[in-house]
Amino acid sequence: MGTLYRRTRRGNWYADFTDANGSRVQRSTRTANKQIAGEVLRSWERQSHATRHLIRNKSVTLQTLLDDYIDYLGDSGEKHQNYVRSALTRLFDYHQWTRPEQITQYEVETFAVQLKDQRSGKAASARTKGFYIGEAKAFTKWLRVIRKAIHEDPLEAIRKPSTDDADRRRVRRYLLHDEWRWLSKTPHALLYETAIQTGFRSSEIQQLQPADLRSDHLFLAGRWTKNDDDAKQYITTSLRDRLNGHLPFEVPDHQRLAKLLAADLKTAREMASDVGPLPRDFLTYMNSSDQVLDFHALRHTCGAWLAIAGVQPKVIQSVMRHSSITLTLDTYGHLFPGAEKDAIQNFAEWMG
Repeated sequence: MGTLYRRTRRGNWYADFTDANGSRVQRSTRTANKQIAGEVLRSWERQSHATRHLIRNKSVTLQTLLDDYIDYLGDSGEKHQNYVRSALTRLFDYHQWTRPEQITQYEVETFAVQLKDQRSGKAASARTKGFYIGEAKAFTKWLRVIRKAIHEDPLEAIRKPSTDDADRRRVRRYLLHDEWRWLSKTPHALLYETAIQTGFRSSEIQQLQPADLRSDHLFLAGRWTKNDDDAKQYITTSLRDRLNGHLPFEVPDHQRLAKLLAADLKTAREMASDVGPLPRDFLTYMNSSDQVLDFHALRHTCGAWLAIAGVQPKVIQSVMRHSSITLTLDTYGHLFPGAEKDAIQNFAEWMG
């Protein structure tokens, strides 16, 4: 740690500190004001400290640091670690970065602006861009605070792009009971029924194996679930019997269950139209209110049907594996039948 001293009683202050090479040096601050001299000394010490970091870490590559960072995230789950590694590797490769001191806020923001969906080639949403920026920011904070591989955080002031509701979350609707009567006649009805009864996401349902089918439930290990917790989803006896011998599900277009459902919705609508005229939005992928019926909407259907049936919110939370009851009530609270009317009737008793 540096010190200040004077060679004469009223002269300028001198600084004594350790430079980047580890040697003690004495240098005039060129001021007789002790407060200003202290600021000058601290500035010189920061510069020396930063230079020592560069010397000490000159052989450490970003790839080595990324490996260390993933190890540091050991308790976050394998799925999250893979997402982080993929995102940061994509960022590093885009700018051809090999060393931590190459990271700058401007270039991270440049990367986010040009970011495109790897599957569709369309511009990434603000939410996706925010994910990449957030992971980059967490990484550089770890580099500075934990790993001490950089002296200052280059992304300390970076901000995620703002999002509105339309961009942040697709608006989905749930399947109507009358619509299910026709969708259940399509070739992949067993897959859809399983998704509705269990609330499994598309990525989860594709991991189901014969051993996961138990006497009264489906079991999915935490390494395949979104929250990394084991899932025990109860099913009806009828579904259990029909699933026997049909796991894993055979999906023609791997990981494109939304495309599969869209085709079957069209088939179901054609079958229903042969019987008679249909309501405008009946079995449509997107209705007149721009609400989508994609594969994830089958999970939404699970929670919605339970709420309409009057199932207790805590039970719905458990079935849907929501992290909080607030999320359950915000999503399905408006569907509980007669909740407001029943609540108001209590005043007759309370108020005599």
